[in-house]
Amino acid sequence: MMLKTPEYLPATLLAVSKRIELPANASLFKLGEPVTLLHWLMRGELQAMRTTPSGQTVVMMRGSAGEFFAEASLFTPHYTCTALARKPSVVLAIPVASFRSALATNAHFAEMFLRAAVLSLRRQCARVERLRLRTATERILHYLSCESALDGCCQLTMPLSEWAVDLGLEPETLYRTLRALEENGLVQRDKRRMRLCAGCEQVGNPANPN
Repeated sequence: MMLKTPEYLPATLLAVSKRIELPANASLFKLGEPVTLLHWLMRGELQAMRTTPSGQTVVMMRGSAGEFFAEASLFTPHYTCTALARKPSVVLAIPVASFRSALATNAHFAEMFLRAAVLSLRRQCARVERLRLRTATERILHYLSCESALDGCCQLTMPLSEWAVDLGLEPETLYRTLRALEENGLVQRDKRRMRLCAGCEQVGNPANPN
């Protein structure tokens, strides 16, 4: 499903923007490339990665449809990560110079973009804190607590094998722990749709970041 661009994006920006279609595993930008575009994800999923000196690949952030991606690059000369499409994706590519100009001259747009950036920061902070939790149980319950909708349900947008990577767990560990949580009545699951049961919402849940 292709999402419509946010209503608060000025027509002047839409006029100079372009759509980029990416097949799965295609590169959106690479480490060290000059920053000339800011991206809004219309469909699919993206992830930004960096390789450590030991050769380990670390996922720095993820982006889903309806979100800006790598907003911090708006004020940096070069990309500090490499971004790939996790699945076939479509992004709206907006020239950085035009974006900055709109922020400086359009107060409503600046406020709405700031709101979007704050929500993205909260999600990324939650992910970093989740990876610092020691047990698989804490990480799973933390994720479900942070990502559940108002009805208490969390609909995964990725296979369990990919969710394991996002949680920093081996797939077998995720399957085993998730099964134990179901058996103990802490989580109800129907394939990728999950619900936290009463009494476990606060397990591994951080204080709200401000």
